[in-house]
Amino acid sequence: MDLSSFIVLIPCFTALVVGFLIKKTAGDKIDRFVPLILAGIGLLINMWVNLSITPEILIEGLISGIAAMGMFDMIKGFAGEKKEEDK
Repeated sequence: MDLSSFIVLIPCFTALVVGFLIKKTAGDKIDRFVPLILAGIGLLINMWVNLSITPEILIEGLISGIAAMGMFDMIKGFAGEKKEEDK
């Protein structure tokens, strides 16, 4: 089974936008909780979109939220933003 079959677009892009807003507005203290927040947002949005709770919906929501964090890091890498360690 391929992991990409569990990524759902609506929760993933919603979590991506929320993650972007959190990273740009919140301080460094909340930075380490962003993947957990995005996993929760992906889970809630996927349950809302499907209007039910099954193990597949829970897994798809969690993976979509975590994939949003990876997409954020990938976009940041393409944009050329440097990490604080690299400066």
